[in-house]
Amino acid sequence: MFQVHLWAGLPLGLYVLAIGLSGSVLVFERELQALEYPQYFKIADTRPTLADPAVVLRNVQEAYPGFRVSSVNWPSPQRSSFVSYPSKDGDIRTVYAHPVSGEVLGELPDDGFDRWMWNLHVYLLSGPVGLKVSGVLTGCLLVVVLTGLVVWWPGLVRWTRALLVDFARGWKRVTWELHGAVGVWTMVMLLLWGTTGVYLAFPQGFRAVVNRVSPLSARARPSSDPSLRDSSTPPEPRVLVERALAAVPGSRPSRYTAAAGDRGSIVVVVDRAVVGDSLVSGETWVHFDRYDGRLLGLRPQEGESAGDFLMAWMFPLHAGWFAGMGVKILWALLGLSFPLLAVTGTIMWWNRVITPKRVEINQDQRTRRSA
Repeated sequence: MFQVHLWAGLPLGLYVLAIGLSGSVLVFERELQALEYPQYFKIADTRPTLADPAVVLRNVQEAYPGFRVSSVNWPSPQRSSFVSYPSKDGDIRTVYAHPVSGEVLGELPDDGFDRWMWNLHVYLLSGPVGLKVSGVLTGCLLVVVLTGLVVWWPGLVRWTRALLVDFARGWKRVTWELHGAVGVWTMVMLLLWGTTGVYLAFPQGFRAVVNRVSPLSARARPSSDPSLRDSSTPPEPRVLVERALAAVPGSRPSRYTAAAGDRGSIVVVVDRAVVGDSLVSGETWVHFDRYDGRLLGLRPQEGESAGDFLMAWMFPLHAGWFAGMGVKILWALLGLSFPLLAVTGTIMWWNRVITPKRVEINQDQRTRRSA
């Protein structure tokens, strides 16, 4: 176990250092974007009426011809503008629109600090291939954490003492104790981040495994009726939003998604929680027929099984986006355990492997010179 922990952990050191630092920064991604691009996040307009989502979608589509523009997200407490994500051949843009006029304000640059950190953390600056590599390395990290627990275990008599660090000892001993104590104190979070990281890299495979343990609820969209194409009047988006809010009392609009294909339905996503603070909460998808606006069904995203609950919480738990600034600060501080473990682990490896070899080489050289 010690050898696995030592030699698997060593090559992961640089990776752990990168994802730990970048992850701690990305916990505050929205706050950083608001600081970098206030023209998108803090718009001074006191008029109470928001733009019609149809107007926003049309304006974005006109600004990005050839792109697929399918949805628009409502303003939130963190962001006072609409946001849409036009896509084309894997190229996805983040585009902001004025909350009242619906005019396109601009897009999030790819060369900003926050986007660079995102690409480092998620893609290792290597695109889709980097995402898969990161998923594999995260799986290896889970092995390192579990073997580290076995290596650390000092026995029933001394285990409580091993949770602390005696800084009065020599620096080598302090490094050893710091590495072990930090690893044990943050073990739950390390396992959490490792597991959710594997899911984010391989979502389909992860869902398949969860589905075997706890069957996931079907998420198929209700279908529109193409036979109504010529006999019905297409519904107005603003009317559908009002009907969705009436169907889910106490909710607020979160997202409007246009129908895809002849049988696709229009989806209005509403949320009972504070929009933008959480990706779980009370989100409900309200489906309407694209031809006559009939209500086709309500689909709460929490689901009914334990598997549904687990899947709904995977990303919020990974990012720390579920309970306000206090949790974000805690997640960011705990994320620094990654680089701390990487640095102390590398020092321990150096002391155990490299230093003795250097001493041996120096002794051999002195022996040869004296001979």
